[in-house]
Amino acid sequence: MTGVNANFGLDHGGNVLGEDLPCLILRLGGSGGEGWSPYEFGGGDSRFIVYPVHYLLVRGWGQGIAQDQSVLSTAFDNYAAALKADPRLDDHLLEPMKAIVATAGVVEYANQVWFGLRFRLRWVVKI
Repeated sequence: MTGVNANFGLDHGGNVLGEDLPCLILRLGGSGGEGWSPYEFGGGDSRFIVYPVHYLLVRGWGQGIAQDQSVLSTAFDNYAAALKADPRLDDHLLEPMKAIVATAGVVEYANQVWFGLRFRLRWVVKI
């Protein structure tokens, strides 16, 4: 994704350093605790709905946030462009992904407070 210094997957331990910012972090789960939810069984393709959460961290809390509103806006635009450019993740998803919740501003990640974006997505994957 344009404008990101680091991408962290599910195996990321949670530590984010200043040189990593802005960074994109993938986690499973979401508000409601569902990580993997059954969607369809039997008949045609077997499917699961996966609710990954992307954290796009821009700054640590208290690190010049007031002047960085444009950085957050640019990060959001870049993320939206990346989703639009490849909504089925190189055909790994059965349906185009959907952003179902987006939070901008103060974001909690790894027991720390950040300035950034949090997206809860909906992926339909074949099993």
